[in-house]
Amino acid sequence: MQRVSLRTLAVMIHDILIVIAAFSLAAMLLDPSALPRLFSEPSQALSFFSVLVAVQFLTFWVFGVYRAMLRFSSIPDLTRIARGASLAVPLSFFFTSLLGHPDGVKVTTFILDWFLLLFGLNVGRLAYRMVKDGAIQKLKEMSHESYQRTFILGAGVAGERLLREISHDTSLALKVVGFVDDQPSKIGKSIRGVNIYGPINQLSQLISAYDVQNLIIAMPSASQEEIRHITQICRSLDKEIQLKILPRMADVLHGHVSTKILRNVQPEDLLGRKAHDLDIHRMSAMVKDKSILVTGAGGSIGSELCRQIAKFQPKSLILFEMTELFLYELEMALSNEFPDLKIVPIIGDVRHRQKLSHVFETYRPEVVFHAAAYKHVPLMEFNPVEAIRTNVLGTQNVASMAAKHRVDRFVLISSDKAINPTNIMGATKRIAELVCLYQQADAVTKFMIVRFGNVLGSSGSVIPLFKKQIERGGPVTVTHPEMRRYFMSIPEATQLVIQASSLGNGGEVMVLDMGEPMKITDLANEMIALAGHKPNVDIKIEFTGLRPGEKLFEELFHDQETFLPTQHPMVKIAKTQPPPQSFKEQLDFLLAVPDGMPATAIKEAIKTLVPEYTFNVHYTDRTTWTQNRTTQ
Repeated sequence: MQRVSLRTLAVMIHDILIVIAAFSLAAMLLDPSALPRLFSEPSQALSFFSVLVAVQFLTFWVFGVYRAMLRFSSIPDLTRIARGASLAVPLSFFFTSLLGHPDGVKVTTFILDWFLLLFGLNVGRLAYRMVKDGAIQKLKEMSHESYQRTFILGAGVAGERLLREISHDTSLALKVVGFVDDQPSKIGKSIRGVNIYGPINQLSQLISAYDVQNLIIAMPSASQEEIRHITQICRSLDKEIQLKILPRMADVLHGHVSTKILRNVQPEDLLGRKAHDLDIHRMSAMVKDKSILVTGAGGSIGSELCRQIAKFQPKSLILFEMTELFLYELEMALSNEFPDLKIVPIIGDVRHRQKLSHVFETYRPEVVFHAAAYKHVPLMEFNPVEAIRTNVLGTQNVASMAAKHRVDRFVLISSDKAINPTNIMGATKRIAELVCLYQQADAVTKFMIVRFGNVLGSSGSVIPLFKKQIERGGPVTVTHPEMRRYFMSIPEATQLVIQASSLGNGGEVMVLDMGEPMKITDLANEMIALAGHKPNVDIKIEFTGLRPGEKLFEELFHDQETFLPTQHPMVKIAKTQPPPQSFKEQLDFLLAVPDGMPATAIKEAIKTLVPEYTFNVHYTDRTTWTQNRTTQ
């Protein structure tokens, strides 16, 4: 039973009085003598108004009118009252007619009663809210100096809801002094008494004119360019501006706009691209009710890939990972988020063929995502044999098991560093691509390669490094002023991996559209500014020189490759040449290299498989080395 507070009881008494007053006024307006005649017989009047009040009050109760918080009365609450009154008046007409309507009370009296009832009930609630809003606003004005003056960027649904919450919560210590919007039709108008200014190009002048300290981006569909433009404006000002953002369109669509989900602008917001719709039906058909194996499941890509796969309700998800801690954390996270999912956590190394054989025979995976790999470029330059054994031998082991057990699809997670590689990591990933293409020649399994660039926030990524350096007060280290890289968020990359995998028929190299590459120096400047500092004033940027195996620009296609479109605009197919007939013999030779083999000899062996590979033949330590390109 609904608990009745003192405030709710007061509302009920208010409504009962309105019921009596509305009907009495309706009767008097239609026939001034009707009401005196009704009250000339007190017992009849008491019976009549008792039934009227009981019927209408109970109808309001059933419709949930008294579950609403009076302080936050809104359109849905007023609509609920209107529906309740629309039923309450006819019911009261029916039940009072059983007593016999007094002289002068007609159908038209009840029709007019409906209008007066709605007016009285709603006006009382709106008046209460206006008084409370006025009191809060007065309280804010009394402590005006302690409140930060704020602009909301975006005078839409999200902005209005955000203003409403800020207005209600004095603990936020924010005073919204205006909206800023680009739409000419909105500029000059107001929302809840707050003026709308614009366009956003005039933001710097508006900030100065209205002494603003806070900006909130309430444009959930804002593009990378719009967010970057806003951050650049803030960076150009002499004063420090706190910049926050409302993160997701879904929150607006479901009404979950709240100051609790506001966050600081992140590098991901500056590097993200316009979202494209995914073919969810095709993706689901590939995964739903199937056994899925993910190698390297605990890594940055592997773990997010598992989360995305789990959403499509696979029959089982086999997590293959060599690091105990990563596997434990992933299993716990997936179990909490997807309690009905069958999870098989396996500690294993892709270099161990016997372990893989046991996994394939026992759990019979139908789709394999091979994400296990060593990816750190400088480390692999110093550990080339380990790169070969994991990135090449590991791929061969998993791919051959997939072919042997007639797995439906095998998906290799590749890298843009595999194109015209200048380092061990990239070269071994290119050989892994060739291994899959070689396996496709006589296999039932559909082998596919998905190639993309850097992902934001992954282990070894530049963004976590920059964040730590900024927290320490700098310097932020960049290897070269002209260094450029492709970037994509981990969720976006993994979603597109599944999308690309669902489009392939076997033997394709699928390349994700990474957009335009970004200068790492620009990224460093943006991150320093987002942290509230001035680049090269508060925090220095230092250039340390290219590390072993690094190159200035990454590529997504070989010179000999042509690309074809697919059904998804973010996925292309690289039409590539199959491995040569000598591939198997050269691969066997590479996989047999001993631990003590000189680095130069190892690299020459790699070059027989990847002729476009160019490498450094001499360096003395991690920071000093000599580049020497070999001839093909």
